[in-house]
Amino acid sequence: MRAIRISLLVALIILIIVGNCSCEKANNTSTVYSYNSQAAPTSSESGQPTVSNNSPITTSSTSTQQPDDVVFTAGGLTYRANVFGLAGTTSNPWPTIPSGPGVTLGTGTDAASVGYRSYIETQPGQTRNNIINVQIPGRYIKVKLEAVNLPDGITAEEGEIGGMGNTYQQVISFVISSTVQPGQYDFKIDIQIDGKDYGTVPCTIKVLPR
Repeated sequence: MRAIRISLLVALIILIIVGNCSCEKANNTSTVYSYNSQAAPTSSESGQPTVSNNSPITTSSTSTQQPDDVVFTAGGLTYRANVFGLAGTTSNPWPTIPSGPGVTLGTGTDAASVGYRSYIETQPGQTRNNIINVQIPGRYIKVKLEAVNLPDGITAEEGEIGGMGNTYQQVISFVISSTVQPGQYDFKIDIQIDGKDYGTVPCTIKVLPR
């Protein structure tokens, strides 16, 4: 009887050891699979916008997006409203923003074509972007932009620089104070190319009532 009891005790100890090993192995396996299948952090976890390989960078909430946000594409800078498939949608939620008809400054082989938003509507307390496209065929150029005769309460800030081929692109961000009264405000944008002043192009910002 004593021998039988000892045998049973040894068998029980062996079962306990094998069971612990199996559980430990299962836990290790679960940890490995969990690590390999872990998804990339979302925007709320990482603090960064969610990035898709097939769409521009977007945020998780469309309330923070504006139609004239500047988006980098393979063809250069453009407005968010001009890029389809935003945040997984199949249609554009905003009307397309035209860059405006090309304005020619200068003459002859030095003539420059300038595309930009000549008219912008906004409400007080917002920032509106204007992508300035400047091109002289066959030349790579350096451009300097300056807003002239801006009204009180509207300031201009330099934004992103981009381009494609020999087209130079730069963003001017117009910051409209919350205290600006509704109305139409006219000013000019001065354009210098390779150190030469090419003159100005007109621009209008219409501030709408709240």
